[in-house]
Amino acid sequence: MSTPQKKCTNCNAPVFPAMVTCRECGTRTQSASPQIQIKPVANTEVNSDGKLRANCPHCDKRIKAPIQAAGKKVRCPKCSRSVQLPEVTAEQRELYESSQLLENFTESKSSQSSDDETSFEINLPLESNTGVPQTRKLEEVSDSNSAQPKTEPSSQSSISRKSSTSGKLAATAAIHAECNACGAEVSAPLQFIGLTIPCEQCGAAVKFPDRLNDSNDSAANQSHDTSPDVRGRREVQLLRAIDMAIEEEGKPPKLEPLPFEDLLPASVVRRHMATITKALKENSAEPSEPAREALTALATHRAADANEELFPLLKQSSGAFRLELLSCLAELRHPELLPSLLKALGASRGPDVKIVVEATLRYGDPRAILPLLYAADVHRQLVRTIYDGIVGMGAAAGNQLCRLVPKIDDSTTLTVIADLLGRFEGGCPIKTFRLLLKNDDVMVRRETARSLAKLADGAAIPQLVRSMRDSDDEVRALLAQAFPRCANEEAISGLMKYVDDPSPKVRCSVIRALGESGLIIPLPLIRPHLKDEDLDCRIASAEAIGRLGDPNGLTFLLDMLREADVESDPALPRKIAASLGRMKDARATLPLLNLLVTDDVQLKVQIARSLGDLGQKAAREPLERLLSHEPSEPVRIAAARSLGELGDPEARSALALTLRDTSSVQVVAIQALAKLKGRKRDIVDAVRELLQSPNAAVRREVLTAYGRAEDPELISEVIPLLADKDAEVRTVALQTVRQLGDTRPNSELLKLAGSPQVGTASPNNKKTGVSLKLPSLSVPNWIKSVSPAALVGLFANPVVLGGLSVCLVIGLTAFFWTNPLGIKSQPVLPRGNVGQVSVSEDGKWLAAARSRGLLEIWDVQQQKVVSQNSELRPKFICFGPQGKNLLCAAGKRMALIPLTNGQLGEPVDVKGHDGAVADLQVTPDHKFAVTLGSDRTIVRWDLEKGAPAGAIQPDDSIDYVAISSDGHEVAGASKVGKVYLWDMDSQEEIARSNIKGAKIQALAIQADGPLIAIGGGDGAVMLWNPDSNGEVQVDQSSPVPVRALTFPEGGRLCIARGTTVELRDVESGTQSVLETSLETISTLAVDKQGKVVTVGNEEQSQVLVFESDSQKLIHELDKS
Repeated sequence: MSTPQKKCTNCNAPVFPAMVTCRECGTRTQSASPQIQIKPVANTEVNSDGKLRANCPHCDKRIKAPIQAAGKKVRCPKCSRSVQLPEVTAEQRELYESSQLLENFTESKSSQSSDDETSFEINLPLESNTGVPQTRKLEEVSDSNSAQPKTEPSSQSSISRKSSTSGKLAATAAIHAECNACGAEVSAPLQFIGLTIPCEQCGAAVKFPDRLNDSNDSAANQSHDTSPDVRGRREVQLLRAIDMAIEEEGKPPKLEPLPFEDLLPASVVRRHMATITKALKENSAEPSEPAREALTALATHRAADANEELFPLLKQSSGAFRLELLSCLAELRHPELLPSLLKALGASRGPDVKIVVEATLRYGDPRAILPLLYAADVHRQLVRTIYDGIVGMGAAAGNQLCRLVPKIDDSTTLTVIADLLGRFEGGCPIKTFRLLLKNDDVMVRRETARSLAKLADGAAIPQLVRSMRDSDDEVRALLAQAFPRCANEEAISGLMKYVDDPSPKVRCSVIRALGESGLIIPLPLIRPHLKDEDLDCRIASAEAIGRLGDPNGLTFLLDMLREADVESDPALPRKIAASLGRMKDARATLPLLNLLVTDDVQLKVQIARSLGDLGQKAAREPLERLLSHEPSEPVRIAAARSLGELGDPEARSALALTLRDTSSVQVVAIQALAKLKGRKRDIVDAVRELLQSPNAAVRREVLTAYGRAEDPELISEVIPLLADKDAEVRTVALQTVRQLGDTRPNSELLKLAGSPQVGTASPNNKKTGVSLKLPSLSVPNWIKSVSPAALVGLFANPVVLGGLSVCLVIGLTAFFWTNPLGIKSQPVLPRGNVGQVSVSEDGKWLAAARSRGLLEIWDVQQQKVVSQNSELRPKFICFGPQGKNLLCAAGKRMALIPLTNGQLGEPVDVKGHDGAVADLQVTPDHKFAVTLGSDRTIVRWDLEKGAPAGAIQPDDSIDYVAISSDGHEVAGASKVGKVYLWDMDSQEEIARSNIKGAKIQALAIQADGPLIAIGGGDGAVMLWNPDSNGEVQVDQSSPVPVRALTFPEGGRLCIARGTTVELRDVESGTQSVLETSLETISTLAVDKQGKVVTVGNEEQSQVLVFESDSQKLIHELDKS
């Protein structure tokens, strides 16, 4: 069937839709893009508009759907039943996609001719016939498979290029193919590589090749291939990803506020903006030094007020000035900057690329991740920077990578994504891993298995068991390493099925994983493999049964060690030594010490490591001899590390002598000294001289040791390193000063330290972390030339002194005239938004922990702040009994602050957790509290005594805790639906429940009943009664996520979700709602009887206080 024809407007010749110009007279057929129609094919339901049509078999309703829904089921809009849409041929789909691409291509060409900055062209080096490097502009190219091209004799690819008379290459690169129907040669722009369009003569479908050189097909799929063809293909993928990212809706993460003392005054911001504007008018391509300093200052101090003034300057700038502006705006997170950043990413070359990449990473918008992945392929020197930066974006980047997986077919990119997913913490994206493990490319599956082994949890067990049937040995071996992370009988039972895998590599991995599980169930299956035909399997079996408590495992390994010939086969003793160390059986210490006479360096290194793993003090002296007499540096490093693992204080003198060794040994020795028992100040005294070490890594490690000492007297020794020549040392020095308790502003500390020994870094090369270089205002030379004595004489003159006094009086009068409240009207400290609130049991006092670290005590009735503290910067707070003290948690630090009539006293540090506090809850009478630490410990606190009153360490990961009204029982829950109840007196588990599919975000125990309330991120509210065989009632009446729960006396459950607080009677089912003016509620607190309900939002400053019975707002504290 021929394609419908049109007539040329000039010569009336027939014109086909795919023709851009008439073949007879050359007249352009259309001003916009030529329209390509999809050929109708018999027995299909595809129209030329790209829509599918089908009749509902139930109600005969005509259904229309996009072509992407072909072969899928959709719901009938009339009868709501499922309807199967017909499949379409690949030819029909490609015809439709190519027509859409051609339309978009013509529109982009027309837009590029305007002054609007929407061009994504990139410059590639191209050799002309004369050998002179020229430039060609490469636009978008497809990536799908194709038929064989018709190649030209003069080139290895089927691309033709036309040069203009000026010697520059015109943008007319084209690709050619032959029509199988009529034999005509069909040409198209270069971006039609891999696509299908109709023949201009007969209308038949013609496929173009998918690469510039078909002979190199296998190499083109390799990520490290740097051939021009593959490089061009990667650059085209980069441009396509940029287009997709710009079209995608989203916004960058919010800018975190700086401490008040580091913010720039409005007058300084205006002065910097004037400097930048002036420099731009003088030279729009190269910024002056004052302009660079001004941009650095705005970025360093996060002057978000300058955003709207800086952004329009992008269109006026070019070259280095534009890059400086992009870097500054990226630091300030301008919401509309992403298109400009991505266009610069696609067009930059040479050293400019690194600047743009680092700015894009600092901007932190997850939409830029796919372009960054392709940019890593194009610019191989930036691979590590890009990958580390993506991981540094946090959870938003991980979620974006998961969303990209179903949309990408390129195995190289999927392999990279699988690797990156394994570097994130906080969850296992099992659905994404499931898709990746189904991929046909073995490298994708291997990298996915490696990442899954790092992140697997209980929810991954079914997928792990299924994927152990993979055809690749490496994939199965890597997946086996994931089972011990699940740490339950279900996982180990699933893994036991594969202990007899035909592959020795898989058997060895499975056996070692069963040994790591700690469960004795698989012992009968492991013992037969002590006679396995594979040597590694025999070693792994002996190690596994030894770790599971069978002494025969150690005996077997020691027999193998005695029979091994160290000289002829040193690899076997190394494997046995590693296994002995992992077994942690003290009886292996002496045989390992006997092996130290060997001359094999690698074996000595492994023995030293294993002795450290065993932890026996008998190994101290041999390790000290290695440290002082061994000529090999790797052995000395391993010995120093193992001495630290032993923790024996008597090793301090030997490690102190090692501080004169090479810098690599010094770093490990400092780390080992920090692990020894004893005074931390003794370690500082031993390493003090190394503060002047020429090696930056050594200086950083010494600073870390200073920070652990927690002695404020050491601050003066650390401050000079704020001006160190190494940027990372300066960052660690500032962190150490803060750890030692110095709260002075950065600018004041830098004045004390002196100027850094390197030049001011512009924002485009500023590393992540706290910036140490704060720009100073330029001082005129005539002021520098005036001596101090001359200045003293000048101001001692009576005339000058009198004039200054008059000016001071006039200035103060004008200030107080225009500001009647004077200084008293200004807040004493920067306040910030509400992080958490706590209400005393009588409802009289309210404590608020704010985002900038300020702790406030409010008198609720008088609606005023009566006391403040800015030292602790707590994240979690709760009142003690009768409001006499306040328990605060700030990271690892916990403190009790005495309260007298609302006045805060001096904090008293208390020891509770080795890790940061992740959750805190209190009983209604405020006598007991419970805290959850990142070290997986749960601690109960007696707030009357101000001390811990019991602790447990659950086997599973816990994310939320709650405490009963009498303080005897504690509940814990994980985000994946596991809920536990413990008796804190006996430290035994009372009950547990596994709520499948739950996405837990909040937890509370009923104050006067047996119920435990659970709030979900999907809006579900669940009630679990541990006394009734684990029965769970689920209410999913609202999809709005639950942010907080409280369950006070009276049986009324308080549920904070969205902008409301629901007060629900769990017995009668009646419910009332408190409407708030907050954007969303993030913190909720009630008094003992549940009559006063207090809410706050972490992004707003006010605290709302309601009376629950009348549902009335009685106080609005800090309204702004």
